[in-house]
Amino acid sequence: MYNLLISAAAGVWEQSPAIFPLERLFEYTEKSIVEELGGRDDPNWTKLKYLPCIFAYESPVQCNARIGEIKRLRTRTKEIRIEFEFYDNLPEIPFEKLEQFAWELDIGEWELNRTHWALKDIDLFKELVDAKLISRSQLSLSTSTDSISTEQHRQVEIRPTVFDVPEGGIENDLVAVMRPFKPQFEPVQRALEKICGEFNLRCCDVSKVWNESEIIQDVFSLIYRSIFVICDFSKGNPNVFYEAGIAHTLGKTVIPIVQDPKDIPFDLGHHRYLQYLPTEQGLNELATGIAPRIGSLIARLS
Repeated sequence: MYNLLISAAAGVWEQSPAIFPLERLFEYTEKSIVEELGGRDDPNWTKLKYLPCIFAYESPVQCNARIGEIKRLRTRTKEIRIEFEFYDNLPEIPFEKLEQFAWELDIGEWELNRTHWALKDIDLFKELVDAKLISRSQLSLSTSTDSISTEQHRQVEIRPTVFDVPEGGIENDLVAVMRPFKPQFEPVQRALEKICGEFNLRCCDVSKVWNESEIIQDVFSLIYRSIFVICDFSKGNPNVFYEAGIAHTLGKTVIPIVQDPKDIPFDLGHHRYLQYLPTEQGLNELATGIAPRIGSLIARLS
């Protein structure tokens, strides 16, 4: 999902903050999405804030669009004050290209002729890569923005009693994979290793680690040292659920993948996941689907 913000005011997106009409929120947005986000009267501003954005202009302005994120939102009776930043490593989108790929980005025929803020249930980075408006390598470059919220969060001091905290810190090229250890999941692991390799990342599961006498300590260490964690919930493996809980407690981003959505436990059902088939085509589609997510995480964590 992504935010599409279109303005008729030339230059409004040149410098943060920008003032936007509150009454135009959720125009050209599916009713189910509006309801999911609380409606126009009480929208879920936090969720809106953490979605990527296209900042664009109406057709008569003919200015390029930019890709970025919202840093802060403040509302008045009729206006929204938006503080934003662009992903400097990602190129501008020429207006004619935005028109050309409007269908892929779920932009309606007349949307580029009206100031509004829409929500689109589209994987923005995947569509931009597929349209060759950006490349995977550009996604993997560091950005000048910090996509992690600058707001103060309550910190929880973690003092494990079951695990030992490993020496050293996070390894900036390490991705942990938590999965069932059965032969049929080896092709999945290889597919993940291949796509992570395209981003110069090491994709590791605990079968490749033997530093401790207890396997659970190696699991904890691998999760602790990784930049994010991919969890395969297929077959309802309880070990993977436990490992996902460790990752969430340590503040790691978890990318859920699964063959059958019924294997996603209730407590994790609100998280987005990637469904895949355990076939050659299915694994290729898994790699294609997960690549934009990996790229966006690298951009945010760099």
